Amino acid sequence: MGIMKIFGYGTFITSEIYRNFQNVRAAFLSGFIRIQRPLDPFPFILKLDSSNTKKGFWGLVFDVDQKGLAQLDYYEGLLYSRIPVSVLYSDGSKDEVMVYYPTKETISNYQLVDYISDDDPWRKRIMKRHRDILEQFPELEQKSPPEV
Repeated sequence: MGIMKIFGYGTFITSEIYRNFQNVRAAFLSGFIRIQRPLDPFPFILKLDSSNTKKGFWGLVFDVDQKGLAQLDYYEGLLYSRIPVSVLYSDGSKDEVMVYYPTKETISNYQLVDYISDDDPWRKRIMKRHRDILEQFPELEQKSPPEV
């Protein structure tokens, strides 16, 4: 297996891990919500029911080789597993990528469903603390999908 595309939505952005990889682009992930428990230094995502396809959030897609993938898998530990998702770029093109999604055990043990809301504290954190990242990827500030 060669290069894999990863959708980063949390610490891969704010810890600037994405800078270690190639072909970085902002992309919108629909049908998912990004949540953050108050004391956690990282967010999670949860899949919404099929009627919520317009909801979602922006993140970054980047290319990862096998060595980089092993590093990301180690970084994400046992809390997440990779799942395939479809993302939408600002130019209207779509792509199939992988995202780190919380395992069933993580969802249960961390009681993640209790933190679902329309608020996106992680987006606000990016806007407040990472203006340099927003200069490069202004889409991260947006709430809605690209208009195509």
